[in-house]
Amino acid sequence: MKAAVYARVSTKHQAEKEISIQEQIRLGKEKASELGATEIDVFTDEGYSGADPTRPSLQEILLRVRQGEYQLVVCYDVDRWARDLGDQLVFADQVESSGARLDFVVAQRGEGPEGNLFFQIKGAFAEYERAKIRQRSILGKYAKAKRGQMVTCSRPPYGYRYNGDAMNPALVIHDKEAEIVRQIYTWTLEEDIGSVIIARRLEMMGIPSPGGNKHWQASFITRMLKNEVYCGVFYNLRYRVVHRDHRSYEEMRPREEWVAIQVPPIVSRACWEKAVQRLSERLTRKSMVPVRRHLLQGIFYCGVCGHPMSSTIHNGAAYYRCYGKLKHKTECNMPYFMAEDGKRKKGLDGRVWDGIAEYLRDPAVLESEYKRIAAESRSAIAVDEMRRNAETLERTISRLRRQKDELLDLRLEGLLTANELKRRMQTLSNRLLVAMRQLNDVRGRISVLETSDTLVPSFSQFLHSLSARLNNVTFEDKREILRMLKIRAYAYPDMSIEIRVPVPIACKDSEQQTLELGVRLASSN
Repeated sequence: MKAAVYARVSTKHQAEKEISIQEQIRLGKEKASELGATEIDVFTDEGYSGADPTRPSLQEILLRVRQGEYQLVVCYDVDRWARDLGDQLVFADQVESSGARLDFVVAQRGEGPEGNLFFQIKGAFAEYERAKIRQRSILGKYAKAKRGQMVTCSRPPYGYRYNGDAMNPALVIHDKEAEIVRQIYTWTLEEDIGSVIIARRLEMMGIPSPGGNKHWQASFITRMLKNEVYCGVFYNLRYRVVHRDHRSYEEMRPREEWVAIQVPPIVSRACWEKAVQRLSERLTRKSMVPVRRHLLQGIFYCGVCGHPMSSTIHNGAAYYRCYGKLKHKTECNMPYFMAEDGKRKKGLDGRVWDGIAEYLRDPAVLESEYKRIAAESRSAIAVDEMRRNAETLERTISRLRRQKDELLDLRLEGLLTANELKRRMQTLSNRLLVAMRQLNDVRGRISVLETSDTLVPSFSQFLHSLSARLNNVTFEDKREILRMLKIRAYAYPDMSIEIRVPVPIACKDSEQQTLELGVRLASSN
């Protein structure tokens, strides 16, 4: 029997006060072994609230249980499983409806109605305790704010530190960071430069960002210039936590509910007001510049790491670039793609639209393309090749999942830092998503091509109706046509582009199915 052990703590303080991840894992493994498990995998969610139903490791367990990989799931206690009673029951039902068993180290779960009743009662108490803790915390914050004391946040504003007094916390100026804050205000007022240029200037000077790395976010600079704390006013109770759809969100309270307290200023009030006015003036000038929109925004993806291709402006020209390579430092080596037409060559927006318009002007071309692919794919050799591809992708997915488990083991043994774990897990997750998408494509192609006849007649009629709109189309018309056809585009390092068109197929012995036809556009270079 193969078992999954699940452990969770929401904060470091909770781990020290109650029971650590390592102890939950140890006791969970012992429980699983007692119940007859011969192979045990460990899943942990560290830093996630029990009220969050989207915890990644928990969702991974539920997915793999549905796939029949585990016959037993063990958790330390009901409140580690979920804080919300509804979530507890839903997750338990997902495990047990797949034929697996759910058990706990502390809460013995019996069989029959009595066992389910005990489980529900304990879950209700966990939810009640969570609500009680939250209410006490809210009342304590209100009382401190009304007394003029500071209600601390997780991280003090840049340029400040907390004084270390838990009973009477206060902000004190951090001299080194305060000098950087004053320099930012000076650049804004005396040189009239924007947040992007300031961020790049700080990076070139080698000044570490608030997160400790070399990259400064322009949005952080803007928020810093608007933050009234730098002229000596800190607001308690600016935000509140709201719960919607089983998730928690932070939203800003009405301004009349804020409670102001005085803190040491880094810049004068007049300096702060001038900086805010300068930001407003720059925003007004920016709003007068026409917005450059791009055709493939939202439907263009990196074919290697699966991240979206975002648009950017460089030296006055518009380009698409891999967001994963930019933000998550993925190793996909994806080049930039020119979005708009240049003097010497056509931009990507124009090339992709021309490729799509070719099919829309003559829908018979799309149907003949499908028939050609179907005829080639129905041969025994082609079907065998697709099945071998599917088996290869299945092995790749299993290998990537094992690597994720190995990374978690390294983290638990203290051989990986949290940041390194996050970076590597993000890379593996992206590869896993791409492999799973490819596997679904191959499986769907095998299923459809073995039983399909031709395109659904209504779809052909739909294409004919679109072809009549191709004359004098506006940008909005093109975007609407792409949305209706549910088209996606993928970029590859050789500068080629694949347009994926989902088409409905009329099958002989089954209901209508959908097959994605991939049309490859060669490199423009």
